Amino acid sequence: MLALTHLVFALVLISAFRLDRNNAFAVLLFGVLIDLDHTFGLVEFIAREGVTNTLDYKAAMASNIQWKSMFHSPEAVVLIAPLSISYRYAVPFMAWAAHLTMDYVQINYLGVMSGLEFLLLGLLAVTLLYSELRARRNDVPNTGVRELLEWEAGRLTKWISQLPGVRSVIRFLGPRSASS
Repeated sequence: MLALTHLVFALVLISAFRLDRNNAFAVLLFGVLIDLDHTFGLVEFIAREGVTNTLDYKAAMASNIQWKSMFHSPEAVVLIAPLSISYRYAVPFMAWAAHLTMDYVQINYLGVMSGLEFLLLGLLAVTLLYSELRARRNDVPNTGVRELLEWEAGRLTKWISQLPGVRSVIRFLGPRSASS
């Protein structure tokens, strides 16, 4: 659940600061993708506990597996700070610090999959929607939420259709006639 919250928060940062592709990638890398280190812990967990326990949250938390890399510790600032100097707004540092803060708040205050965590995700989603709506209204002044969502769906559809392999599937499926 928190991974989704990390992603939405990263998207809020990208939207609020109107970041270019490189800065947006840095936000996603340091704000979301640093959680890929958990997969290494998962491999060790499966080796020790077996596949049947992979969905048992309590067993995962009770195990003494190292789930997080050093990027999840405050000491990583020694690596993150120099990387952030070359980026506008020091976005890698902001995304990384927000990620660690969100992890800390979840563990110590919200709890995993709690109502408060869902509330935080909802607030972030509304913030993202508002930010995108404001930006869209700069180009199309009378845009409403529905028009924004339709526009975004069109952009997403176009992007997906341009992915390698997707075009071949679309051509293979092709338009179906009414008689079939």
